[in-house]
Amino acid sequence: MEKLLSVIIPTYNMEALLPQCLDSLLVPQMVEALDVIIVNDGSKDQSLEIANSYAEKFPNVFCVIDKKNGNYGSCINAALPTIRGKYVKILDADDSYEKNNLCDFLALLNILDVDLVLTDYATYNSEGSKLSECGYSLPKRQIFHFGVIPQHTYLCMHSVTYRSAIFKRIEYHQSEGVSYTDMEWVCYPMSEVRKVFYYDVLIYKYLIGREGQTADDEVRLKRLSHVAAGVWAMGKSFRKVPQDNPAYQYIKDMYYGRTRWVYFCSLIYRNVTFDLDSFDKKLKEEDIDLYNYIGGSRLPMDKIHISIPLFWLWRIVRKKSLLWLFPQYALYKFYRSFERLV
Repeated sequence: MEKLLSVIIPTYNMEALLPQCLDSLLVPQMVEALDVIIVNDGSKDQSLEIANSYAEKFPNVFCVIDKKNGNYGSCINAALPTIRGKYVKILDADDSYEKNNLCDFLALLNILDVDLVLTDYATYNSEGSKLSECGYSLPKRQIFHFGVIPQHTYLCMHSVTYRSAIFKRIEYHQSEGVSYTDMEWVCYPMSEVRKVFYYDVLIYKYLIGREGQTADDEVRLKRLSHVAAGVWAMGKSFRKVPQDNPAYQYIKDMYYGRTRWVYFCSLIYRNVTFDLDSFDKKLKEEDIDLYNYIGGSRLPMDKIHISIPLFWLWRIVRKKSLLWLFPQYALYKFYRSFERLV
């Protein structure tokens, strides 16, 4: 059977959740249409043994790449040259697919001829309860041009399925050695997307709340330097995209928004020790337009109709603790404390 979907599964110390992840792919009618690449990123538990057991039982479906630890992006880079499917999607080893809908999804991929397929995803807690479901305000079950997607729409990694041929046309290399590189997966490859199809059905089941998960806010703030590394990668990709590309504005929004988030977290959260001064100076050298945009960006306090030029104020004093010299900053911190309470 023709391989319709390649699924890349980066795996690091996931022995407790990996079987559930892999079992969610075993759809009896269409399993042979799947090309599943499990990339063991130097796990120290039984993840490799579990992965190999599935490859032995279903050799035409599962294959295993065993490599030294290089973090998430290195797994994607290792798997992409081996993919055999018409389309490609990522599945994290602590997540799963909605098995009841996967068969119909594969049948759809068999007849589609588009660059990008968007699907719905839901978040679940560790007890298996659904917390939320996410979809898009886009034309449903029809082909449309990428330009139809409204500005500032965030296309989440969990929703994205690319035509595999895209990665043969671009020099795609995801950042290695750092976390939070999934943003890159939904950034530069979009430059090759023209035709899009939105299938408004739940496919991806995203687990949140696992201890030590990189998506945890405290973990993310401690690893802000990892996010910053992704910003430089996104900027390098953005500068390759011509302005007449349909995805130009989308990629720019992703790049600018991620950069703004680095500044915001550095200046608002007390426990962040990121070297924003060096980051700011490098940004001025590499992208003066974005540097000026950050300086002119204002943070709103919607309920009282006031905004604060936080990043501009910080550039005056160059030290987070000195921001308290400005009444606007004290007001903004008070506002955010109140906002969290309500």
